[in-house]
Amino acid sequence: MLDTKGHIFFYPERKPASTLVEVGMALALGLPSVWFVKEGVKLPFLLRQAWQHSNRSSELPRIVVHRYRDLDEISLFISDRKDNFFG
Repeated sequence: MLDTKGHIFFYPERKPASTLVEVGMALALGLPSVWFVKEGVKLPFLLRQAWQHSNRSSELPRIVVHRYRDLDEISLFISDRKDNFFG
């Protein structure tokens, strides 16, 4: 049995990667997710649809998308939410 609180997805550039499979698995398992997407990078169509749908429906787990410019922003985001990251 998988014992995890959620899924973190880093998407610094638009290109095929195994992390896209991991996102699909997290969605299928109902894990809340935090996605770090670099500013100017467009999410693939199905991920954009999942994110928008998760905000309107309880069929998908909660997805938070954080746009970032550099790694320092990700570090601050995580530090500020370390006690309730997926809440």
